[in-house]
Amino acid sequence: MQGLYKVFFKDGEEFNGGSLEDTRWSDMPDGKEISRLEYLLPDGNILVLQNYERYCHIVEVVKDFIGGNGLKIENIYVIGEKNGVADSYRITLHAPTGERYQARDITSRSSPVDKIYHGKPVGGWKGIKR
Repeated sequence: MQGLYKVFFKDGEEFNGGSLEDTRWSDMPDGKEISRLEYLLPDGNILVLQNYERYCHIVEVVKDFIGGNGLKIENIYVIGEKNGVADSYRITLHAPTGERYQARDITSRSSPVDKIYHGKPVGGWKGIKR
């Protein structure tokens, strides 16, 4: 797989995502039906989401005040939504020692789409327009 993720559209076209620093998510066409999203995990495995109406991708960045190294990518969220319910997969990239989740942990949860990210709605959905 080239890039961070690969999107397969129902019309047979494909789209290759970029990197964590430039995901190219916003370059993807809006309103085009997606049949499958393949997302490359840090360990080389692939997370596959399919049979959703819409998909979303969030890169969560935090400011490193202690280390002074600027911004740090902490988590990635890959989300699929169908019938108002969103399934979210959080991939932890960096976590301080002693935290509940450590690097490479993947957690999932389902919730109403308007509360999927820390209880808040998110933008940037791709797939069927609403």
